Amino acid sequence: MSMSQLQFSLLMLPLLAAGLVACGDGSQIGHETEGEAEESGEPLDIDGDGAIVKPSSYLTVVGRVENVRLGPNGPQLKAKIDTGALSSSIDAQNIERFERDGDEWVRFDTKSNGGEALSFERPVVDTVRIKSASSEGQERPVVEMPLCIAGIVQTVRVTLADRTGLNYRFLVGRQALEKGNLLINVKQAFSAEPRCDREA
Repeated sequence: MSMSQLQFSLLMLPLLAAGLVACGDGSQIGHETEGEAEESGEPLDIDGDGAIVKPSSYLTVVGRVENVRLGPNGPQLKAKIDTGALSSSIDAQNIERFERDGDEWVRFDTKSNGGEALSFERPVVDTVRIKSASSEGQERPVVEMPLCIAGIVQTVRVTLADRTGLNYRFLVGRQALEKGNLLINVKQAFSAEPRCDREA
């Protein structure tokens, strides 16, 4: 075994232990036995090396950027998949806080991929302070919104942020990726249809 092969094997050990190794086609390989796979009642798929491949329902692969919808049939936005961010965020303009039935709400505007003006009103579920090198920090409201990505619809927490000048109006963070069992293939882009028929 060459040194490079040994290094690769050592890197793969933690993934093998967790049962999560990505195949070249974006599916997932687990370490269960053939008998265990048959007992699960899921269709058995064996690759060329004799390894058992998890069914596509186990994890869903998305690219580094995708089109998403705000709800199963909602407006479509281009989104960046960002594992460096915990929560998701959306480009929000004309942010206005107000009170409704004793609760704090927020009203904001954004635009779809086609430039359609969109307005939303949502209860404020949290407030975060974003610090930067040039300022002491800015408070931003957090709301919950339905997100449709790669055939899965889920309710996610979204921070309202001015993303003017950025390429993508929506950013999908780690919480949404984990809840939706989504796996990123950085070689892909706009590979998942934003049509949703199941919930996370």
